[in-house]
Amino acid sequence: MNKPSFNLFISAAIALSLFALTAGHFTVHQLAMAPEPAMRLSCGMQIASGARPYLDFLDNSSPFALYLASLPALISKIIFVHPICITNLLVVALTLISLLMLLASSRGRPRLRLLQYYLPAVFAGVALTQYYFLQYFASESVLFFLLFLPYLTQRYLSLSAAAAKTKNAFLPILTGFCAALALLLNPIYLAALLSVEFTCLFSLGDLSLTKIRRRYFTTELKACLVSLLLLCLVLLCLAPMVVREYLGPICQINQLAFEYFNDDLAFVGKSPDRRDLVYTFVVFFVLSLPVAGRCLLTRLMCLMAAYGFGCFVFSATLFTDKGILMIGYSLVALLLAAVRYVRSYKPAKRFLASLVSLAEGQLVPRILQVLSICTIVCFVGSYYAANKSTTGNTFSLKELGYYGFGLERDLSFFSKTVRHDSAVRDLVWIYSEQVSPAFPLLTQLRRHSGYLVWGFPLHTLKILHQRGTPAQIEKLANFEATMFNRLRIEALSPHPPTLVLIEDGEVRDLFKANGITAIIEQNYTSIDSCSPLNGDEIASHDPYEYLGYRVSFSTDKLKLDK
Repeated sequence: MNKPSFNLFISAAIALSLFALTAGHFTVHQLAMAPEPAMRLSCGMQIASGARPYLDFLDNSSPFALYLASLPALISKIIFVHPICITNLLVVALTLISLLMLLASSRGRPRLRLLQYYLPAVFAGVALTQYYFLQYFASESVLFFLLFLPYLTQRYLSLSAAAAKTKNAFLPILTGFCAALALLLNPIYLAALLSVEFTCLFSLGDLSLTKIRRRYFTTELKACLVSLLLLCLVLLCLAPMVVREYLGPICQINQLAFEYFNDDLAFVGKSPDRRDLVYTFVVFFVLSLPVAGRCLLTRLMCLMAAYGFGCFVFSATLFTDKGILMIGYSLVALLLAAVRYVRSYKPAKRFLASLVSLAEGQLVPRILQVLSICTIVCFVGSYYAANKSTTGNTFSLKELGYYGFGLERDLSFFSKTVRHDSAVRDLVWIYSEQVSPAFPLLTQLRRHSGYLVWGFPLHTLKILHQRGTPAQIEKLANFEATMFNRLRIEALSPHPPTLVLIEDGEVRDLFKANGITAIIEQNYTSIDSCSPLNGDEIASHDPYEYLGYRVSFSTDKLKLDK
């Protein structure tokens, strides 16, 4: 069981199988995407057309996440494939690259045999996490999970002195750069780096300057810190106004939203009930703790799982995708612990050793043939299974200006209304307090969102006027006035929204108080309202997680003479 060739073979087989399965799935489901990554992709499409975040459109994501989302949008302009499909396939490629980085970091030295022994467990944890959260593929948490995992492994190698004499610095530099990209997706991820480095520092035991220099301040840490600095400087030099707006009103809105959520426990009774994820995390975490005290890699995974639990609890939504880090890292930690448990149990160790000997005698000498066949079979099987289950529900993407086909089942709620009453590239308003149901629908059907991409600041600004200090209100007064003024100008422009869907309740009241509803009533014709609880909508689309009570949306279509 300690033979490294078999462990590397199994790890490579898992990586290639996962790559082939997900690639086959998303080759068929070309429009499948979760709301938040679809929203960021819509912003990326605007950036690819020359728009500036927070100046030409409003969103509360970090500028790095938005600019990164413009990459698939730019590729889509060249090859005319739907940007959702490109995004998913890029994340599939990122998954394979991340796993191959783990594989490459464990090759070449006898002292790495322990990591080689652990690799199948790590790869299996990644594969199971991807499978369970497949509906939330390409979300921010998935990207962070994939980009930061090689960094954790490289830190383990450095601190255990297994990689201290490595002459080729390319892999550690690449690992540090990927970690920097992961940390810049969201400012809260910087706390993960501090936690990891604090744990790594004290895992050295007796600290000395020589030990800290050789085993702590290693290439991957330096590359991560330098990449963080350089990326921030590049953004500051190329887009200073974007940085100023993000660090100003956008960060203030995000901070106030968290404070109001934390004070009011606003999630109670309104968020999805995902206690099952919490219970699963607790079981995985507790079972992994005994090994974490003896194995630094397991300890780092447990630390990241605890950090993911914190992100889930304080996410202000408790959506399923917020639990990806919590479940993913705790599952990897559990599998690492299971490897140690099995290794210490002699009968199981002898049984697995016999299987290894048999496999090495028959499979490993034909490693390339086996891996190639495994990859092809997984891709074809995944593609066939996904295609067969959706026969008769496809439509050509030529109507959107892309090659390929889409599945009716992959479209989000209100797709019939938006497809019937608007055209490709039309401006469509769908406003509620959450990303859904505007996204992924607008991105799927290639409709443009308004200046306010979604209603993230509306509820926070309302509470601000009720309980905020005069200084807080004054800081955001210009931001609020500009936002509503831009919405009024957009509604009265020569190219106004073709279709307007506004959530009845708080959002509609805010629009009415700021004169936007009056403009809509004057220039638009009211049509049948939409609701996520409509029987036809529920029958046509898979249910999505929705914060708050499910209410109806008033629907208005631009008059023909406008």
